[in-house]
Amino acid sequence: GREREITHTVETLYYDTSGKPVTVQQFIENLYGKIPEFCADEDGLREIWSNPTTRAKFLGRLADAGFGAEELLAVQRLVDAEDSDLFDALSYISFLTPMTTRHDRVIRTRKYLQMDLEPDEVDFLDFVLSKFEIRGSEELNEDKLADLLVLKYQSQHDAVEKLGGVKKIRENFFAFQKILFTKV
Repeated sequence: GREREITHTVETLYYDTSGKPVTVQQFIENLYGKIPEFCADEDGLREIWSNPTTRAKFLGRLADAGFGAEELLAVQRLVDAEDSDLFDALSYISFLTPMTTRHDRVIRTRKYLQMDLEPDEVDFLDFVLSKFEIRGSEELNEDKLADLLVLKYQSQHDAVEKLGGVKKIRENFFAFQKILFTKV
C-alpha cells in the first residue's frame, strides 16, 4: 500500500568517427562543423538537396563522415523538426535558417506545378508530394521513381503512356524538386 515516485532519465550518447562516445551537443557541434566542408552556405545546400543525384552523394559523404541516416534522423528529432524535411534540420543547424514544414512546402509547390504542367503530370507529382509530406525527401530519391509510378498507375508502361515518356517523367521529377526546395 505504499507509493513511490521514480524519476527516469535517459542520456543518449553518439559515437564520433574515432569511436569515442560524445554527447548530443558534441554530436550536433560536429555536424555543424562538417556540413560547411561540403557546401559553403544555405544556397549551396539547397542546390545539392534539390537534385536527387547530388542529394544522395551528399548523404553518402555525411555517412562516411559518421553521420548516417539513423543519426541524422535523431538530430532531426533533437531540433524538433519531425514535421520538417531533413534538409530543414540541416540548414537550421548549419546556417540558422528558419524551418519549414513538409506540409507548407507541399502547399507552395502545388501552386507552381499547376502553372506549367499538363493535368496528368500534375496529378502524378501531386501523388509524389503526398508521399513526401508523410515520409520526407527519401521518397524523392531517384531510385524510388519506378516504384512511385507503379504505385500510382499499377505499371510502368501505363505510366509512361499517360505521362508522355520516360524522359519527360524523369525531367518533371527532377524539376519539381527544385521548386520544392526553393526559398519562396
